[in-house]
Amino acid sequence: MHIPDGYLSPATAGALYVAAVPFWAIAVRRVRVAMGGRTVPLLAIFSAFTFAIMMFNVPVPGGTTAHGVGGTLAAIVLGPWAAVISTSVALILQALFFGDGGIVAIGANCFNMGVALPLAGWVVYRLIAGRSPGHAQRRVVAAAIGAYAGITLSALLVGTEHLPETEMSTFPEEMQIVVAGGHHHRAYGASPCRVRPRPARF
Repeated sequence: MHIPDGYLSPATAGALYVAAVPFWAIAVRRVRVAMGGRTVPLLAIFSAFTFAIMMFNVPVPGGTTAHGVGGTLAAIVLGPWAAVISTSVALILQALFFGDGGIVAIGANCFNMGVALPLAGWVVYRLIAGRSPGHAQRRVVAAAIGAYAGITLSALLVGTEHLPETEMSTFPEEMQIVVAGGHHHRAYGASPCRVRPRPARF
């Protein structure tokens, strides 16, 4: 779901920056309070992990590509707010140094994959896992369903964020959401992924 520059209008991209900032502020405050000797290395490891797996792209039908994100896994291991930081840092570095996602769209990409995905995945995981033991099979199932729920929400956000700009695109509104959601599930199942649309040609 790395959104490139030109996919969203400046107004929509700016609104998503504003939407992401409060979550970043809460995450920094929560992690700073809970930070211990193990937290910092794990935060760095999961930032590197999410960065690495997002660099492996798999072509899927419809002109899109898919890749893993790892936001829900980070949320389960580190906690949801630490996952917000680790995933957002990886997304920002990718945009700045590798051109993977637009600079103007950093707020949108971080909101979709760095905020909504890990928080939604963690909530679903906790609801299903409940108070089951750490080694229980139920937790494995909960993690898979949580990851699937997180990427589904993230993909739908990408499709709906583009709706105000559909008059400038070659894709109809219905196809925007189908492309953002459907191919992710077929390509990666329960793994978080991304969609990159082809630029419109006039």
